[in-house]
Amino acid sequence: MKIALTIWGNRISPVFDSAQTLLVAQIKNDKVIKKSYESFDSNSAGFPDDFKKMGISILICGAISEKPANLIALSGIKLIPFVTGNAAQLLDLYLNNNPVSAAYFMPGYPRQGCQNGLKNAVSNLKKI
Repeated sequence: MKIALTIWGNRISPVFDSAQTLLVAQIKNDKVIKKSYESFDSNSAGFPDDFKKMGISILICGAISEKPANLIALSGIKLIPFVTGNAAQLLDLYLNNNPVSAAYFMPGYPRQGCQNGLKNAVSNLKKI
């Protein structure tokens, strides 16, 4: 399995729609066995296909607008949006099935996340 996180420096990129870099973690037995950094164009309608070609099954990101969220959902990639903070810490929390504290939710969550067709993505966030 591969998990991707949109990043800016060592943190989750605040807005998916302007993100340009993914941290892609290959996971085996709940451990990261390989990490890579990949460039991508979040404004390209084909980015979900690129993600699928990379083998990404889960995407963790900050704020995301409805159109890219829907494209990701249609591609079958699990979307975990509206999070913020250190990317490595969030990846560790996810892999260890630890609850994510409110400090990792973006300001306004969940009120903002329940608008504009993003309810499925927000329900994914509640599961981590």
